[in-house]
Amino acid sequence: MTKSENILKCKIIILFLILIIAGCSKPVSNLVETPMAINGILDFSTINIDESGTLNLDGEWEFYWNKLLEPDDFIYGQPVKTGLIQIPGLWNDFIIDENKLPSSGYATFRLILKNMDEDEIKAIRISDINTAYTLWIEDKFAARNGTVGTTREEMIPQYLPQLITFKPEKNSIQLIIQVSNFYHNKGGIWKSIEFGNFNSLLKIVQNKSFFEIFLIGALLVMVSIILDFLFLAKERTHYYILVYFV
Repeated sequence: MTKSENILKCKIIILFLILIIAGCSKPVSNLVETPMAINGILDFSTINIDESGTLNLDGEWEFYWNKLLEPDDFIYGQPVKTGLIQIPGLWNDFIIDENKLPSSGYATFRLILKNMDEDEIKAIRISDINTAYTLWIEDKFAARNGTVGTTREEMIPQYLPQLITFKPEKNSIQLIIQVSNFYHNKGGIWKSIEFGNFNSLLKIVQNKSFFEIFLIGALLVMVSIILDFLFLAKERTHYYILVYFV
């Protein structure tokens, strides 16, 4: 066996080890089975989230199309909602006057978290909202991804998964998310937003990062193995051509 073949054999073994470790460390989100949000409210009175559990803030959110609302708008007024929209979901599928909304536009989403435990530091994990958003938790600014705007020229799209932490000051709070999209064919909150205790969500994020690093490593080793195969095949081809002519 040649030196090149020994190196190739070692790389194949390394690849199998990486895949085994990646399989064992694949991130698993311990989602608590919970009722969906109804009429813009998610009631935690029947939900138990321990240190290892998270939940998705899925269900019916209040939806305000072509409006960029802030906490003060709900404190000092009663904005008229367009309707209730299913999250996760695209606003492209929302129907107004028998017509589906376009992918381009802007809107405000609102959800009330009711009867929530105030003792623990909480966190919200947002992976992807198309294509810019601003988040308020209760009446405080919490996070921004890109720049929300009412036109393509005003807004700046951005893809930045975020883990946002906060300490509830009371047992019922509101989430307000402004969203704008003029760059993608899918608009709105099309992926679930995760909620849970900070330590639980942090562990999920860390495990996912380790898993992705292992996958990248496996990909690099696979590319290297393919190049080695091509190199060895070329060497042997040259050898057989030499033998033929001799």
